[in-house]
Amino acid sequence: MNLALCILLVSLAALVEASRRLGYTDAVVSATRPNTKSKPNIILLLTDDQDVLLGGLEYMPKLKRLLMERGTTFRNAFVHSPICCPSRMSIMSGRYMQNLNNGNLVNNSYEGGCHGEFWRNNGEQETFAVYAKEAGYNTSYSGKYLSALNGGKALRGTPGCPQCLRAMPGYDKWSEQRHNAIYYNYSLIESNNGINATQTWHGDSYYEDYFPDLVTNRTLAMIEEFTSQEGTRRPFLAVNAWPTAHGPFTPAPWAEHYHDGAKAPRTPNYNASYEHNQQKHWIIRQQSPIDDLRASLTDKIFEKRLESLYSVDSHIEQIVNLLEEKGELENTYIIYTSDNGFQLGQHRLWADKRHMYENDIRVPFIITGPGIPKNVTTDRPVLNVDIAPSIYELVTGETQAPENMDGGSIIP
Repeated sequence: MNLALCILLVSLAALVEASRRLGYTDAVVSATRPNTKSKPNIILLLTDDQDVLLGGLEYMPKLKRLLMERGTTFRNAFVHSPICCPSRMSIMSGRYMQNLNNGNLVNNSYEGGCHGEFWRNNGEQETFAVYAKEAGYNTSYSGKYLSALNGGKALRGTPGCPQCLRAMPGYDKWSEQRHNAIYYNYSLIESNNGINATQTWHGDSYYEDYFPDLVTNRTLAMIEEFTSQEGTRRPFLAVNAWPTAHGPFTPAPWAEHYHDGAKAPRTPNYNASYEHNQQKHWIIRQQSPIDDLRASLTDKIFEKRLESLYSVDSHIEQIVNLLEEKGELENTYIIYTSDNGFQLGQHRLWADKRHMYENDIRVPFIITGPGIPKNVTTDRPVLNVDIAPSIYELVTGETQAPENMDGGSIIP
C-alpha cells in the first residue's frame, strides 16, 4: 500500500471518529424511537459496486418511493476499502481492514485473507448475525457473501470444495453463490438448519437460475417462513445480497435495451489529461488515454449496469409489500447500501473500483424503520463499519458496541 493511500485511509477514519466524539454521528437526527415490547426485524439490502456519483440511483423509482421517502438517506456514506471481500468483512464485523486479518491486508483471494483461517476463527465468530442469533433472532443470508469460494473453482459435475459446504456462524438459513457475482451458470451452497449444507448447480434459465431473482426469492421465502411460525413471535434478521451491479452486468431479459445508447457521464475527470494524472500516484500516472474502443466499452457497461438495477428496484417492492402484508413493515428496519462504488473512465480508470477516489468509496446508504425520520437527507458521515454496531444495538438493546468493533451505531 503506497503512502498516499495510507494517509487517506487514516484521515478518513480519523474524520469520522472525530465527528462521532462530537456527537455528530451518534444518531441519524433527533427522533423518538417507539417504545415497543417486541424487538424489531432487520433487513440488510446489499448491492455490489453500485455507485452514487455516476447515476447508480437515478433509475430506481421504487427505491426512492419505498425507502428514500420513508427513511433517511446519508449523502456522505463511504467504505473503508473499495474491494469486495474486505469491504464485506467490514460490513459483517464492524472492523477496519487492518483488524480483519491479524494485521495483514486483505484482498479477494484466499491467500489474501478472504475466507481465510483468521477470519473464520475470529471475525466471522463475532459478526452481527452471531449477536442476533444469541439475542433470539431468526437469521438468514441469501446472495453473494465475500467473494469467490476456493477461487470459484466449482464446475458442474465436480466435487469442488468440501470445506465450502457450510453455513456461516449465526445464520439459521444460508444461501450463497460460490462464485464471485455471476448471474447464470454457478454453484449454490445452501443450508436450511445452519449446520448441514449442500451444493447445487444452476444453469442458464432466466426463470430458474437468474441469480438476482433467486437471491430475493430466497429472502421472500425466509420472511414468509419466519413470520408464519406458530407460538411466541421471534424477530428476524435477513441479509439480501445481490450480485448487481457487479460485472458481467447482466440485466434480466425484460430489462434489456431499456438504456440502449446510454453514455457514461463525462465528468470533469473522465479521461483526464496527462497533466492531471501526473499529479496523482504511480498507478494513475501509468494510465493511457481512453481511446474510442474503450470509451464505447465503458458506455456499454454503463448501459448494462443501469438495466441490471431494474431487477433490484423490483425486488425492493416485493420485499416491502410482503412485510406490509405480514403486518411487519412498521416494526422493521431496512438498511440499503453497497460494498463499493464504481468508476467509468475517471482518471482514465475505465471500469472498476479499488482506488481511494470518491467514485469508488462513496456508496448509497438509506435506512428506514421505527423512529427513523422520513424523507430526510443528511450530510452526516457513515462508514461500512457502522452497520454491524447499528444492528448490534437493535438486536441487543445495548448502545455500547463490543470492543472488537471499530464503528459506531447510527440508530437514534
